[in-house]
Amino acid sequence: MGSFFSKLFGAAFGSQQLRVLLLGLDNAGKTTTLLQMIGKQGETVPTIGFSVEKVKFGNLEFVVWDVAGQERLRPFWRHYYRGTSGVIFIVDSTDKDRMAVAKKELHGILKEEELKYATLLILANKMDLKGAMKTDEMSKELELEKITTKKHNIFPTVAKTGQGLKEAITWLSENMKPVSSYQNEAKG
Repeated sequence: MGSFFSKLFGAAFGSQQLRVLLLGLDNAGKTTTLLQMIGKQGETVPTIGFSVEKVKFGNLEFVVWDVAGQERLRPFWRHYYRGTSGVIFIVDSTDKDRMAVAKKELHGILKEEELKYATLLILANKMDLKGAMKTDEMSKELELEKITTKKHNIFPTVAKTGQGLKEAITWLSENMKPVSSYQNEAKG
């Protein structure tokens, strides 16, 4: 009964639920970012598998899936793609040694059919730390100019404090729509 009322009030007041994936290499700051999004603070441990949280943002509700980024677990990302409206790809801006790996993983998910309608938000995290790359450097390293098939943007962030996160999520919310609306456009 609760879901009926949720749908009724959602339709009446313009509320919308969108699926968002948090992806990136291990230790990039995915879980810390998710905790900021839901207003919690605290120490994190590496995610094994996934965690899911609902995040209210304006008249939107994101169902955010924080998926583990360890190398042995990345092949399982594909099991989370279906119905995704947005991907938040988090990159540790201080991890220059693994920037090529981050680029490979990022461009790999861009080829996935089930993510063809997903808006892409790249978070250049840990910008407060010494040796952090600037976003324009990271854009070059990640070859973001080669992304021509989808809306995307990169924002500098500090997940521990939430710095830059509101602007980034605002951009995502303004540029993302439900996968079903793209599918309806294609049919019509």
